[in-house]
Amino acid sequence: MMLCRFKGLSGDSAIEKLFKEMFTPGSGGMLEYWHDISLGAVDIDASRVFGWIELDLERKDAALRRDKLIDAAIAATQKAGFDPITGFHKQIAVFTHNFSKDGAPAGADWQDPAWAPFWLDGSADANGRVSAPPHAHSGTFVGHEMGHGFGYEHDLGADLATQYSDRDCIMSAMNVNAFTHPKWNVEFGPTMSFPQLATKNWTLPRRVHTVAKNWMSASTVTTFTLAPMSDQKINASIGAILPSDASAGAWDYYLEYQRPIGWNRGLTSARLVIRRRSGNTGAYLGQVIVPGTVGGKASWSEPSGKVRFEVEKVRTDDRVIKVAVTKVP
Repeated sequence: MMLCRFKGLSGDSAIEKLFKEMFTPGSGGMLEYWHDISLGAVDIDASRVFGWIELDLERKDAALRRDKLIDAAIAATQKAGFDPITGFHKQIAVFTHNFSKDGAPAGADWQDPAWAPFWLDGSADANGRVSAPPHAHSGTFVGHEMGHGFGYEHDLGADLATQYSDRDCIMSAMNVNAFTHPKWNVEFGPTMSFPQLATKNWTLPRRVHTVAKNWMSASTVTTFTLAPMSDQKINASIGAILPSDASAGAWDYYLEYQRPIGWNRGLTSARLVIRRRSGNTGAYLGQVIVPGTVGGKASWSEPSGKVRFEVEKVRTDDRVIKVAVTKVP
């Protein structure tokens, strides 16, 4: 993490406080976020914040591509006598301004033709390094871009083409059900989806319910219980994989139960989310909202595989749901 100020300008104490605290172990910030949503696969407790670092770049010259901004940050940090590369997975360059000059109207961004030439490009570059001007100063934005650094790609929709289509996964960028973190008043969440985690083998296989490949031809109802991935102490699976019919392309359904708790507390309700994998990413297909009354049932049918997913509320605290899956004519 490199806190960068432009040549001749000062740093920003609020930005410094935000990033130093978010990347401090035990603060309830990015370190805990990545540990939790990766199911323990990611440990970034050794992260370090450098700065303020003065760039060899004036603000008026800063409307550059993200990779050029990050290169400038790394070069300045090295010039200051620090090594931001050795021992670190990726680099994040934090900047103090969204534009290379003052006067931008509220809401202006790269899509505004009058202000696009002055916009500081903030996102992950092709190497997974992150440029973070103020429009990127949130747990949700930084978490999404760090996801690229870990090799994750954007979520897709059911058409397997439309990006940012899963509001309950961090890899849909800012088109997600985030929440406002009470400590820093910036957006955080949601978590990484089950099929996304599966692309990196960041799941707990012994806690995943896997259905036999011939389940569709058996003409029976397949039932099991699910708990959220964050609730690993209760006796239930935290994900389920069901093969689709081979004639439909031989892909798998990935089922996950998500509740509005923890890093997912921006969700509006508890729901079963039905997804699939597409290449090296996840694709959102649909969802079933958990009914409000114990014994209540709700369902949704996925059209391409002709499968009905039914959810039954079995506990008042919603820690576990019962799922029934049926092949429909």
